[in-house]
Amino acid sequence: MRPGKIGTIASSEKPPNDPTSVVATPLGLGGVTATWVDNATTESGYEVEYEKNDSGTWVAFTSSPYAANTITADQGSTSGNWEKIRVRVKATIGGNWVISAAIYKLIAPTSVVVTAAAGSPISATWNDNSSYEDGYEIQYQIDGAGWNTHTNSATGANSTSSGDGTNPTLDGGEFVEVRVRSTLAGQTSSSWAIGSDTA
Repeated sequence: MRPGKIGTIASSEKPPNDPTSVVATPLGLGGVTATWVDNATTESGYEVEYEKNDSGTWVAFTSSPYAANTITADQGSTSGNWEKIRVRVKATIGGNWVISAAIYKLIAPTSVVVTAAAGSPISATWNDNSSYEDGYEIQYQIDGAGWNTHTNSATGANSTSSGDGTNPTLDGGEFVEVRVRSTLAGQTSSSWAIGSDTA
């Protein structure tokens, strides 16, 4: 190498182009799939990692690194279920990490306790199991006649009670069910938690 050129990288040694459009998608109960656009022509392969539940720890996919020209990778298990997950991908050797947007799989509430009393509106409490919800959707039905939205539905994050709202006052003897699920920006938990009581 001639004087004055120390540290210059030959064009053939320049880092490969970074991937774009990195996307995470749920896979099964606890896995994740990463997809991306391969923009490199000189990469030797791709490294792929995931980070879940804001842990700050990135973990390599079991089969990482992947071969050149790869555009998708599956991780069937992430050592337990997750509620929030991101993936990141970089071309080797010398590329930069590109991180996906986070995706969420909300945990449903549990232990719904319904209060149904003659002369009173319907209320319920539940256990808040989610770390990322922005509220809860609440519905009720009386004597199996169909589900209705509780007037206090869309309660805020970390809520554990519906309050009475302005739902129908019960006469007595009705069988009342209430179901609750967590929500986040239009997403919902995959299941409802249901409780019941007789007025």
